[in-house]
Amino acid sequence: MNIKRLFCLVVSLFAFNLQLATADMTTAPAADTTPSGSTAEVQNNITLPIVIGEGGAPATIAPKESFISKHFPQNTIVVEIPENSRIKYIRINGQGNECNYPVCVMVH
Repeated sequence: MNIKRLFCLVVSLFAFNLQLATADMTTAPAADTTPSGSTAEVQNNITLPIVIGEGGAPATIAPKESFISKHFPQNTIVVEIPENSRIKYIRINGQGNECNYPVCVMVH
């Protein structure tokens, strides 16, 4: 009978120790750095203004300025680029080093 009790004690201690070991390995979720309510950003990195449409009145974005959307993806973001501009490329990024929003559109 003493062997059964010893066995139960050892199993109980092992289970308790296993719970502590797995509990110590968990990490807290990363903090969200996205400004509240903002879902996308359009950055104008060219020398001419661009026009942004998002369901309402279009907004003109000056060179080196940004447009912050609060309605994407419910509303489509339309970027109108002037005819006489020299655009090298348009880059779309997710949240990371250059982007604090879930989606960033960068006009270069």
